[in-house]
Amino acid sequence: MGHKVPLTSLTRLIVTLAVGGVADALNIVDTVAPIIYIPVDCVTVLVFLAAWGFRPELLAVLIAEMIPGLNVLPTWVAVALYLYGKSGSTPNGHA
Repeated sequence: MGHKVPLTSLTRLIVTLAVGGVADALNIVDTVAPIIYIPVDCVTVLVFLAAWGFRPELLAVLIAEMIPGLNVLPTWVAVALYLYGKSGSTPNGHA
């Protein structure tokens, strides 16, 4: 109890790709029900923060998600792949 198992970069990628993929898919649907994008993006950013910690790239994605029309792009999936690629430069998976 109390022992925290660190996430590997691959585990972080899998978790954030899954959540980001669902969020991006739901953001496409938000053209029908625009109110859902706010809670979806809030949950998504919390998952990304838990997995990767604070990263300035997350702020850029949140801004893009708030711009009508840009929110249908797969920005969450793109930032998950970016953060994984960036983390691969260190041996323990932490950037």
